[in-house]
Amino acid sequence: MLKAALLVAALLWSGVANAALVNKGDYALDTDTGLEWLNLNLTSNISFYDTLAGAGGWTTHGWQVASVSQVYNLVETYVGPAHLPTGTYGIGSYAGAVELVDALGANAGAAASQGVYDNGAKLEDIFYSSDSPAFGEYGQAGSNRGVDETAEWDTGTFLVRTAPAVPEPSTWLMMLLGFAGLGYAARRRAVA
Repeated sequence: MLKAALLVAALLWSGVANAALVNKGDYALDTDTGLEWLNLNLTSNISFYDTLAGAGGWTTHGWQVASVSQVYNLVETYVGPAHLPTGTYGIGSYAGAVELVDALGANAGAAASQGVYDNGAKLEDIFYSSDSPAFGEYGQAGSNRGVDETAEWDTGTFLVRTAPAVPEPSTWLMMLLGFAGLGYAARRRAVA
């Protein structure tokens, strides 16, 4: 019985380590960093500066403009190289780019997400294609230009916030198994 409980606990514990983007509708949760990423469609057509000034109400609900390292980490985790010179794009994971664009919102066409970050200094394009003669299926991400003060239909603002600390189901299971083990040990001592 105890061996079976430990095996189940070990299997559940091992599944927690994999990074994933969980689409929650208006935002995506990056389980690797614990950050929530606001869907880019919600800030498209609102200028970067208007978003900072409170348009849409996002900044009053704990959302902040993503930093360079936050965007690079997100892109590197799911697509591939992000530390590239402005105007260049690296070839990366098709499946990762699809997952990222679906989670962040395809605001720059059916297969692309585009948003500004780092206080408006940088713009990141994330997209994928399945019909490239040279690469077949591929994902791409790269920094483009900075942002101007106008609202653009295909450009949102990367907004992030730290996800609230809610224990995962595997954590609850581990705690319950621990209490059950303590109860079992106490009962064995009482009987003996």
